[in-house]
Amino acid sequence: MTDFKILSAVMCEDARRDENGQYFLVGIIGAGYLNSRSFPTTKKNLKAYVLGETSSAVLKLEFKLKGRSSTEALVQGEIGFERQDGQDRSMMKVDFDIDFGGTSFPGPDEYLFQLKNESGRWKTAASFDYVHQK
Repeated sequence: MTDFKILSAVMCEDARRDENGQYFLVGIIGAGYLNSRSFPTTKKNLKAYVLGETSSAVLKLEFKLKGRSSTEALVQGEIGFERQDGQDRSMMKVDFDIDFGGTSFPGPDEYLFQLKNESGRWKTAASFDYVHQK
């Protein structure tokens, strides 16, 4: 069984890792919403940054981005990590970003970024409202 605990997740326009392995986030969706003059609309730059922890030697997660009012995902996929030889067997912190750039949003809704481990249930890591701007 794979364990994974979400410590933090942020939606932003860009997440970049520098040469020291540190992330910096650009355009954080801090107020929890985005505006669009019309729908459907395509968001050119959109990423999810996740910080979590696991004690598993191999971690595989599924992810999806979906509207709250929809049963179908706009984007879905998998991401995985493997503990390097010699790393401590206790809880290991992992951080990663997922690129959702170019995603088309069909209309105003609350959009959910969700993660699931191999044997778990979908958990909402972050959400934002896409609203119609007049």
